[in-house]
Formats: sequence, structure tokens, C-alpha cells
Amino acid sequence: MTSMTSIPRLLTLSIAAASAAALSAPALAQRGGERWVLSGTRVGDSLPALEVVELDGRTHALSDAWSKGPVLLVTSSLTCPVARGTCAELPGVGRELGGAAEVLLLYTTEAHPTSSSSPYRPKDGPWVTLENEREGILRDQPSTLEARLALAREFKERTKTELPIVVDAMDNAAWTALGGGPNMAVLVDSNGVVRLKQGWIDSKSIAEAVRKELNMASSKSDSGAGAGSRKLSSSGYDITPLTKERVKELAKSLSPEAHRITQRSGTEPPGSCGILLDNKKDGVYTCVVCGLPLFASEHKFHSGTGWPSFFSPFDPQHVSERSDESHGMVRTEINCARCDAHLGHVFDDGPRDKTGLRYCLNGVALTFHAKEDPLPPESRPASEAQGAKGAADGAKGAPAGAKGAAESATETAYFAGGCFWGIEHVFSKCPGVLDAKSGYMNGTSENPTYEQVCGKKTGHAEAVMVVFDPKKVTYRQLLEGFFLMHDPTELNRQGPDIGDQYRSAVFTANDRQLAEARAIVKELAASGRFKKPIVTVVEPAQKFFPAEQYHQDYVDRTGRVCHVSDPWPTVLGAAAR
Repeated sequence: MTSMTSIPRLLTLSIAAASAAALSAPALAQRGGERWVLSGTRVGDSLPALEVVELDGRTHALSDAWSKGPVLLVTSSLTCPVARGTCAELPGVGRELGGAAEVLLLYTTEAHPTSSSSPYRPKDGPWVTLENEREGILRDQPSTLEARLALAREFKERTKTELPIVVDAMDNAAWTALGGGPNMAVLVDSNGVVRLKQGWIDSKSIAEAVRKELNMASSKSDSGAGAGSRKLSSSGYDITPLTKERVKELAKSLSPEAHRITQRSGTEPPGSCGILLDNKKDGVYTCVVCGLPLFASEHKFHSGTGWPSFFSPFDPQHVSERSDESHGMVRTEINCARCDAHLGHVFDDGPRDKTGLRYCLNGVALTFHAKEDPLPPESRPASEAQGAKGAADGAKGAPAGAKGAAESATETAYFAGGCFWGIEHVFSKCPGVLDAKSGYMNGTSENPTYEQVCGKKTGHAEAVMVVFDPKKVTYRQLLEGFFLMHDPTELNRQGPDIGDQYRSAVFTANDRQLAEARAIVKELAASGRFKKPIVTVVEPAQKFFPAEQYHQDYVDRTGRVCHVSDPWPTVLGAAAR
């Protein structure tokens, strides 16, 4: 095998995923009682020094791969049938990129829990078996480098790939740094900085995203600034770092105390945070300097510390973290991602039934906006902020992507087809879809929690609310895409996800949708396309309850993918490009 420095433009890397409990990524969430990594290295971060081992035992620095140009890191896995398909797509990515970036396959041995009887479970080997805290689900991990190499060789044999393969030298080090996940794509520039991180769909869409990012970087390099350098968060807000000059200008309007805390990393005395400490109103907390939404009232809790506390940020990309070794201790400081204002610190003693994290905030660093009040332009999604001055007040506080609902005719549809992470992600990529949100529907209780739904106590389905422009995509086309992105013949499950919360269902918003949904089910049943009967439930929609914030835009933030088929080129043709 060639050395790392002479590896061709298509290369495969293998990384063994270890126990999620052993990971040290900055943000964690609960899923079925098990702690899952939400994000490792974020866009804009530099990858740490990592080593990989070739199948012949030679060790190389992973940085050698991108020392001469951009690299697209794509994960895959032998034990995940979804991720196995990634390998076949890699040559397509290389052709689409035309040599603009190397393509590296990060092979993971296991990145999701599987039951002991699952067909996706690895065959016999030196595994470390971990039991899920809530449901007794097993997670298998190779415990030695030899075992990881053995799995990599088996992967190469099963997939018949001609790409070189290597494994992680230190158990889970690189996998942890990237944030885990069996099916994601990460673009790294020649300086080792992450420029793009998103869930895998197909070679064409990933290549387009990479080319777009590379073109933006080139534009920024050529001009020094401009539209190409703007950075948006996964929730659609402009998080482009402000210049020092702009921050100084904004800071001039701060009170002396707010200036001391946000610009000089000060701390308020406990209990002196004014009305924000015990504020129980619904709304959003924005940065006092630049106005970026940082935290939401739905994530606020009483910690008893004397400072406003939250278990999750409004969007993980809106809050940056760095080590703080002042005052003789090591803490994690949190700052506004846009203006770098000091906000407070994050600790791991938060609610265990939520994320386990406690974001401890200085009240003076925040501005509260009640739910019923319009947000200022700087606190709105980028798509709304651009035309905010001429917008009606009724549309000012609309969530990302939903602006059109207040300005023109839009429709809403509801779908359930397994884990809502993947369904939401695929619908969000459809041209004409303005907003896709994960939630719970058609159960027996009000405001269910994720734990209650997983515990089969409420009868709700994991569902996705889709707001769309019928002039750009029809309800019929959304239905066609829905039946392509999941298996409608599986009863109360999708792949390894089992339970009635994963049932296939179309929840209709009106009589017209009900008739269209029933008609397409009848057509598909008569077409012979499916070998087994369609079990999709079609029924009127009841109230939609949005899922917890850490479930929203999950695939974009973490790279974990549940549904990987992109139906829109098939359904929409050229309009999907």
C-alpha cells in the first residue's frame, strides 16, 4: 500500500467508534436513556492531531491527508446497512468534485445501538458490550486495534471497494473529534479547519454542498469579505463573526456592568441577575451585544445557583466554547458565536432527564423577548432579516423558514415514518419546503416528552410538520417523496427502530389531503411496487407538539442519518437540482 503522502485522490479511512459514555464531546442528549454525542468538532474548529493505521499496520498522521488541499471525510460502517451504501457512492463524489477535494471514507465499526438479535449486529469478535440504561439495547464495540483492523478488512471484502482502508490508531479518538455518526460528511481545508458538516444523502448533493463551500472560501479569499463569506447556522441565522471594530461599536451602547461582563469576561454576583433569574414567560433570550438568539424559555430551569440556567442553547452553533483556567480552576466558558461576548460557563450538573448540562448565564449578557413581541431584525433568521424593515409585524417573530406563512398562501402537512431525525432532514431538502420540524402527533396526552413517547405511554408517533409553498411543490409530490424515503410495509418500525412511535402514517390537515393520501396508498398497493402490504395509517391530524430543541435539525448538527435516500430528483426531476 502506498504511504499516506502519496495516496490517490480517493482514499478510505476507518475509525472505530467506542462507548458513547466514554466520549468527551461538548454537548450530549438523551435518546432512549442512552447519552448520544450531539456534536464533536464544529464548523470553524480545527481538528486535533489524529493518527490512523493502514491495513498493513503502518501508522500515519491524518493531517497528512489534507496537507496539500481540501479533504471530504465521509463515514461508513459494516454494521449499519444504511452507511454501507455510502461506500458505493464514493466514486460518484470523486467524479462530481472533479479533483477539487480528496474523498476519505471514515469506516466506523458501530455507531448506533442494535439489539442482540439484530441482523445488523457484528458477528463474533472481541467486543465490549454496553447495555442501554432504559431499554436494555446492546451496543457492541471492538475492544482492540486487531479487532478494528479485522472489521476493516471484512468491510473491504464485503463491499468490494478498491479504495484503501485504514483504522483509528487510538480507540475512538478521531471518531470523537468528528462528533461520531455512521453516515456523515465533513469538509476539512488544508489548514485542518472544518468548513462543512452535514448528514449524508447522496454523492450529487454532497458534492454540490462541497463545491458551494469551496467557492465561498475562494470568494472570501479573493475579496476579503462579501456575501460569499457569510456563515449561517443550521437554524438559518447569520452567525458570521463580527469584526472587532463592529463589536466595539455595538459595545458603546452597553451599560458599564454589561460591558464589564461581556467584553472583559466578568461575572455577576449570584442572585443579582434582575428579573431574568425567575422569569417564567415564554420567549427567547438574545445576546445583549449583537442580538443573536442564544437560549429559549422552554430550556430554562431553576438550578438554585442564583444565575439564569438552561439545559440547552437555542442552537448549538450560536454558542461557542473554550477552556477557562482562571481563578485556579478549569471551566468551559461560553460565548456568543457571532460577537464573542462572554456569556457565562457550561457545567455537566444539569438535569439528567434532559441533556445533563447546565448553561450558567450572566443575566446582564441577555435580552429577553416575549413570545408575543416582534423580534428586531438582528434577532431573526437571515431570510427574514434581509426584508425586515418592510415586513408586517405579524411576520417579524416567525421561525426560520416559516416567513411565507404570514405573507403568502402556504400549506402544512404531517408525516411519520420512523425516527423523525431523518424524515425531517429529507423533507427540509425538498425545494419548496419552507420549514420542517420534528414533533409528536396523534397520541393521548398533552405536551408529551421524548421519554414518555419512547416509553410507549402516550401513543404518539414521531412525526414531522412540513410547511411548504404549493406553487413550488404540491402535496401529491410530498406524498410521493414520503413513500420513497421510508418503507411503508413495516408495521410499527423502521429498520432497527421498533415501536408504535415509529409507525408509518400520514396525518392530514383537511379533507383534500385525506382524499389525496388515501388515493396514493391505493395506487401504490395496486402497482405491485411493494412485495408486502402497505401498513401506512392515513387519518386526520390531531395537535402537533414540537419535540425538544435538541431533536431539531439533528442530522445537520450531528451527521447522524436515519433515512439516506433522496427522493426529490425522482419526484421533481430537474426542479430538484
